Amino acid sequence: MFAGMTLGELGLLGSLFSAAATGKGLGDHAMDVATGRDCRVLEGLARGDRRVCEQDGSPALADDWEGLAGLAGDDTTTWSSVAEYPPPRAVWDQ
Repeated sequence: MFAGMTLGELGLLGSLFSAAATGKGLGDHAMDVATGRDCRVLEGLARGDRRVCEQDGSPALADDWEGLAGLAGDDTTTWSSVAEYPPPRAVWDQ
């Protein structure tokens, strides 16, 4: 336990913060790393034009909700680049 919270509750809290910030939960980020694609379970289930995991550059990605980070309007950072480590140089040159 940490601050009276179980590990499951901490994981859920982390996933909620991640989803609010990036539009993806921790599971989506893990799937990105495992597949090398942009994965969003809820988007894939809710939208007929999007699969759960899409190739980067797919037209279906244009309608994805990118969380609070997407409100910044920064077109140079792709939040799906979590699957790329280290991140592309453009991320650090801003």
